[in-house]
Amino acid sequence: MEISYDKLPSAGTGWCDGLQWLNEIKSWSKTFEQLRMVPAVTNKQLADSHINILCINVPTSFLEPCKKVVSVILGERLRKAMMYPAPPSAYVLLVNGLLDARKLGLRYLALPRPELRRKQYIPYSLDPKTGRYNSIEYLSFPWYVKPTWSSRWGAKAWRTRLVGRKLPGDDGNKYAPEGWSFTELGLYALKNKRIKEMHNDQIRINRQDRGNCPFRLA
Repeated sequence: MEISYDKLPSAGTGWCDGLQWLNEIKSWSKTFEQLRMVPAVTNKQLADSHINILCINVPTSFLEPCKKVVSVILGERLRKAMMYPAPPSAYVLLVNGLLDARKLGLRYLALPRPELRRKQYIPYSLDPKTGRYNSIEYLSFPWYVKPTWSSRWGAKAWRTRLVGRKLPGDDGNKYAPEGWSFTELGLYALKNKRIKEMHNDQIRINRQDRGNCPFRLA
């Protein structure tokens, strides 16, 4: 992406390893957040739209508690920038306690999932018939999911229908059931644009001598 690292302390001399680069990026990011991550109405508008998607399956009566839980997860600085009120202390203790318990459980009790039980949202390879990728699962809207019998009439589809959510194939081609290619991802206005530039960047990166550090792309 040709991002300049001139603001980092070791930009002139270089980094001894990726950890040093990461620590300097982390320090710079904290300073940048303090200066730029400030309350703004546009931040709140963006946060509201995202929370509406996150809580799409939550009943209306539980919507406010859901927003308070999200406020805890956001952290103080991001929460203030999005102009959300501070959550009650009981929510902070409960959410952080559950997250800590989950962390300990995953660290000491959870075994790696076998291949058959792994959750898969995107396929490992494209569809040989269409040359495109189709999502396997979705959380809010059925973007890129192929409308099959099971995705529209299976047990999960009936649960989705009962809560009023969209199914693959609803609203015609609105959610691109034909799948996607990498040249189309992103904003719709930029679909299939700057493909040549992307290809040239790929060639440039592949030709570079990155040495022993995966971060050395400049």
